Amino acid sequence: MQQTELEPLTENGLVLELYKLGLGGVSKRKLSEWRKEALLPDFDASGCGLGKGLGRSESVWEQRDLVIEQAKWIQRMRAVGILHEKYHLNLWILDYSIHPEDVRDTLLEPLESHTKMLEVEAKRLQEKWQLTERTEGILEDVINDGATAAFSDVGKTPIGPLVIPQEVLEILVNIFLNPSFNLNLSDLEATFSDLEDWSEVTRKIGSELFKGVGEESENDKKHIDAFVFMLQNAAFLQRHFSLHQVEKAVRECTHEDLAEVQADLRILTKIVMIFAQTIGTILPHIKLLTDSSYKADELLPMLFELAEYFILADISLRHNGYSQLINQIRGKALNKIEEEFNENVRKDFERAAPVIGQSFSQAMELVEKRLTEFVANPSSFQLSANN
Repeated sequence: MQQTELEPLTENGLVLELYKLGLGGVSKRKLSEWRKEALLPDFDASGCGLGKGLGRSESVWEQRDLVIEQAKWIQRMRAVGILHEKYHLNLWILDYSIHPEDVRDTLLEPLESHTKMLEVEAKRLQEKWQLTERTEGILEDVINDGATAAFSDVGKTPIGPLVIPQEVLEILVNIFLNPSFNLNLSDLEATFSDLEDWSEVTRKIGSELFKGVGEESENDKKHIDAFVFMLQNAAFLQRHFSLHQVEKAVRECTHEDLAEVQADLRILTKIVMIFAQTIGTILPHIKLLTDSSYKADELLPMLFELAEYFILADISLRHNGYSQLINQIRGKALNKIEEEFNENVRKDFERAAPVIGQSFSQAMELVEKRLTEFVANPSSFQLSANN
């Protein structure tokens, strides 16, 4: 039987296709707006007059499936409340053809907004305290005031004991937001001591919360390793990942730079999909998830946000001379993952999925119960942990 060639897609046809997919509520006017904003590609063939008063033919897209998929993603983003100004970037993340200037503008806007907000707050504080002669350290004061206010609120909640020490938070925020911040590691002895004390409290409470779930270790302090690492590598983080440095890197990145970052994203997506396919065999066997009305699309805002952080970090590292190293690593990383998660490994996961899912379900139910108890009466956990 000869396969029928699909007809080119019209705006009316696209409205109908979206409706069939359960993504209704899109009018021709909305499609026209998306096309004018370059969220959808322009028509491949514009409509023309038919003569003799017969009107005009409809404009069409030749790449029918591609346009339907792209419109589908836009409507899915609308449905979960993703901001309209993120659509260009998110479509680019999904590997659709979006103009690099639109991508860079989307990345740059929040960076500039945060920089401006910090400048305004610094000026407000300077005027409030009448510090006409002083400019040094003003931004640090703004950040520290914000941390104090945040801790005042969080300290009154059940999770207060689990929050990292205020001084540590102030240092970390200054590393990423304050370009003039100078961290002297020799002055951090008290800070590391505070981290050790906090580690001990959280470890004991965590031991109570997760007793019987997985392996336990009395001397395990891995949960503070990330904080210690950031403090010990403050200069590197400030040079490459601070707000002002990332903003500069994004503003100065070229279309070629963005093309390389998109290539990195394609490889990252392949790696993530390998993990997702492997873990996906277990998820249907986890009772808490199958009993839930949770929809996969609700994860989209978080996934796109994580991808945006990756992009910003990638742009900054490439801007600071790491392009060659990244190009060497990306291909090797994919090959390594493909070797580790081959067809035989995936089949082993499928066979073990029911047992893993059942064990995980039991652990999740136990943790959920204890978390509920902790929120209701956190002091009992602290007393128990101190014994």
